[in-house]
Amino acid sequence: MDLYRFFYPFHNPRLNATPVRQQELCELEQAAGELRKAIERMQRRTVKKSIGAITSEHFDDLVTALKFVEESLQVLTDAHPGDSPAVLQEIIQERATMSGWESWTQLLLEQIEHAKAEEKRWWQSHLALSLKKAG
Repeated sequence: MDLYRFFYPFHNPRLNATPVRQQELCELEQAAGELRKAIERMQRRTVKKSIGAITSEHFDDLVTALKFVEESLQVLTDAHPGDSPAVLQEIIQERATMSGWESWTQLLLEQIEHAKAEEKRWWQSHLALSLKKAG
């Protein structure tokens, strides 16, 4: 994921006028988790062999702070009402031409199709119940 390209308004002016999307929050949460894991691995390496004045204890506050960031992003992701299929389609269009996003784009298209099918089933069952009550 190219955090700089997708989350920095200078490189992506669309961000100035677009509300925060749940997909973006999820991606940032995932990136925060990956960064925390990388720092934890670095901390374990330092336990085995410190370098200069850097010891594993120097990483404790950093890991705690990253856990806070990760958990805070999870709270925001959970509080978001969710992205509509149209919003997900926008994201796909933004990223479809960029290299490295082909698999991601395919997965998101599958999620959109699944959401549309679920919505169709809900309307069909709701209509059937309405007709049953009326009849």
